Amino acid sequence: TVDALLDDDPAAPPTRATPPLSGPAAVRVVAAACAPDDVLLVGASNPVRDLDLVARWAEPPLVLANRGLAGIDGTLSTAAGVALGLPHRRVRALVGDLTFLHDVGGLLRPSTEAEPDLQVVVLNDGGGSIFATLEHGAPERARTFERVFGTPHTADLAALCAGYGVRHVRVSDPVALAAALAAPGRGTSVVEVRVDRADRRALDQRLAADVRTAIRTTLTDAP
Repeated sequence: TVDALLDDDPAAPPTRATPPLSGPAAVRVVAAACAPDDVLLVGASNPVRDLDLVARWAEPPLVLANRGLAGIDGTLSTAAGVALGLPHRRVRALVGDLTFLHDVGGLLRPSTEAEPDLQVVVLNDGGGSIFATLEHGAPERARTFERVFGTPHTADLAALCAGYGVRHVRVSDPVALAAALAAPGRGTSVVEVRVDRADRRALDQRLAADVRTAIRTTLTDAP
């Protein structure tokens, strides 16, 4: 099947013996950590696309998204509102680094207001990798891609979190990510996941080729 091509063993536990995390690999760990009673608010761009690609849920959590594929405004503020509105459910936000930076002020809580129990997972690839998968990321546009579309940055997410009084942990492998997701704790926290975007275009092309092959094989072998 198509799913089998994307992952030979969807139930296999994560291991450290892997190359640098890709976006889809990180999202898959996050999806596996979600219980049916959880709430997962997904940011636009790659996170929502990757979740659609890799999630394997017999009983899915409640999945929310502001605008589907596009639009990053107010995502952290939305997540905080969801967490305050659903205090008896575990609420997690899954966002990219640019989405996080665009609404980092959403971490600021007035001292007279309740603190939401919210875990924010930030897939930090140092820019906008979504554009590498579109026509803007074609090899002939490499000279201007980073400045115009890649929008690289060197923002220190740990320092930003410290300024807002929010707990922060940085991970870079599936085991550490799974442990951070499982760690108990109240209040707001940020799990920063370092992911690689250097080969994002090639990865998407490879997955698309595998899907096409699987479909052709299935149709050819069908009785």
